[in-house]
Amino acid sequence: MSYRKIAEKYDCTYETIRQRLIEYEDELVLRNRYLEILLEDFAMIKDDILNKTIGSFYDDKENKKQDNYSFIKK
Repeated sequence: MSYRKIAEKYDCTYETIRQRLIEYEDELVLRNRYLEILLEDFAMIKDDILNKTIGSFYDDKENKKQDNYSFIKK
């Protein structure tokens, strides 16, 4: 639908429709940027949690191995 037809439908000027759509597009750009930042932060947090969880899992296994076989090292 053209801006003129939309303006007729909503009983306003062509310029009003054009300006509102420009503002809406600007708002979408900002929203998308915020979303990208949130997704980057989420990915970093997720990776950090996974690294800590996996790290503690392997640390626990290593500690258990050392405890189980400590008599061999002496």
